[in-house]
Amino acid sequence: MKLNVSDLIKTLAEYNPTVNQSAIAMNKALLVLGNILLSIFLLMEMMRWYELIGSTGKKLPQKLWLEIAFKYLACWLLIQYSASILDGLMWLLDSGAHLISKVVKIKDYSYAFDIGHTKGVAKIILNLIGGTVSLIANGIVGLLNFMRYIELYFLKALAPVLLACLINETVRPIAITFLKYFSSYVLIALGLSIISVIYAAISPANFLAAIVEVEEIPYGAALASIFQGGIYIVTIVSVGRRMRQLLGV
Repeated sequence: MKLNVSDLIKTLAEYNPTVNQSAIAMNKALLVLGNILLSIFLLMEMMRWYELIGSTGKKLPQKLWLEIAFKYLACWLLIQYSASILDGLMWLLDSGAHLISKVVKIKDYSYAFDIGHTKGVAKIILNLIGGTVSLIANGIVGLLNFMRYIELYFLKALAPVLLACLINETVRPIAITFLKYFSSYVLIALGLSIISVIYAAISPANFLAAIVEVEEIPYGAALASIFQGGIYIVTIVSVGRRMRQLLGV
């Protein structure tokens, strides 16, 4: 695996300009639906206030009018410029990975299966298993980053509808969860940068050699190599889940 931080912190426009333009177009198309939802929430809130204050025979105070107007104007602007705001949020969160790459040299890691001195049928079986592990281990970061960008494009396109929920107390958790999901996918770049530094310093092969005598185990070298690749795959795959857990989604 060759971890290039510049590949992880590309903006959505840099990663795939065509898909980004499509996401922006879908975002703009959904502005109508977002504005309709915002209008419905405004109508519901006004009816609630009229019901509460109207029963006392009073009128809605000017201060309340101003508070409602400011709140809905802020949410309207958030919806209208949701694509740009999410791009800005992504740039801010990606800066963490960029800062780490400036301070700590992130080493390249390439997993290679070691069959050792295994012979016969066992060699064929272990070669098949080891080859599969090697293929997955050396492509897992690229695949994870690809899936990450797909999710970010998806969330960017859907933003106007979900961010409109931010104004209403009942459905506000939907908008908050949306922002958490978006942030968690962005932070995968930071997580991968940190894991790559830690993994290079703490090698699973050294850990296994410290607790067992690999040479004394039948097919020990091959099994140790498979173990090392498996640990690496699990470590990388768990980054996305760990980021979502940290943000509570």
